[in-house]
Amino acid sequence: MNFKNEPLFHCVLREIRSWPKEYANGVVCVAVSGGVDSMVCLQLVREVGRVLGFETWALHIHHGWSPLKAIVEFRDQAVDLVERRCHLDHILFRTNSPRVASQWADKGLLERPPLSGEAALRAYRLEQLRHLKTDVSDAVLVFGHHRDDLVETQILRLIRGTSHYGLQGMHRFQNGVARPLLGVSRESIEALARRMSIPFLDDPANRRGEDLRSWIRAHWLPALEKRAPGALKSLAKSLDTLSRHCESDFALPDLDLWWQLSESAKLSDLAVFLRQQGFTLFTGGQLKEIVKNLSSRNSPLGWGNGDVWVGAGLRVLVRHGLLEVI
Repeated sequence: MNFKNEPLFHCVLREIRSWPKEYANGVVCVAVSGGVDSMVCLQLVREVGRVLGFETWALHIHHGWSPLKAIVEFRDQAVDLVERRCHLDHILFRTNSPRVASQWADKGLLERPPLSGEAALRAYRLEQLRHLKTDVSDAVLVFGHHRDDLVETQILRLIRGTSHYGLQGMHRFQNGVARPLLGVSRESIEALARRMSIPFLDDPANRRGEDLRSWIRAHWLPALEKRAPGALKSLAKSLDTLSRHCESDFALPDLDLWWQLSESAKLSDLAVFLRQQGFTLFTGGQLKEIVKNLSSRNSPLGWGNGDVWVGAGLRVLVRHGLLEVI
């Protein structure tokens, strides 16, 4: 297979070449579910690695038992598919699945109650991915998210209510996490998989359409594209423009002004501010905890200098009425 003639190969090559130099440590880890996006991404990163001289690792996460037989079968088949592909292509393979005997297996995975909801699945997946790359903790972690995934995320956040930052949704590169296909359509990825005979599995959860994201993916976006051809591409471009404009214009006000905002506005601004400082792994509950603790330092005399609050994995310093993260 000659990937060097493929536009997506050069897209991924450009993205990886743009990564900060400190991440050029010889290993790139790709999160591989067995779906078409991640299987294509794995193949492209491996081919780019041959050109740039880094080793590609595949990390697969099994999400455990499910009461739905089709989901269980998909998860088991996905482990086998990714392992076979990695063996064929001489890619180092790691998984938390007890089906594969290794030190990385989550041995109690299949006995625990099933994970429920997109947030719980994502949290478990990220935790296990970090575990699988423990010995190369500074290696870049690559996801196969693409343009359509980004649009789905942005639409979901608009429906549920979001801030300036929520429109951005995902980053091409941030804190060692990369998404080199974020500007590529799902259609282009699927076409490459067909041309290059890259095997993959369809997650039955996407076809069920029970959660809102699956419904948007399976029904709403296709209906929009059918009704107005080219609408998805235009929508993606508009959302991207808005997200970049909002993010670049944002600045956290001084604390005396910030404290006069509504509770939801304070939480929204604080989330954007923390992300700008490089902190991304926090929850809504932790944001509320930070606001609560900071409120105890507010007084009619204003904010004192040098006040330090420690919590949620952060050290917050108040200096001249402004908030800093140290």
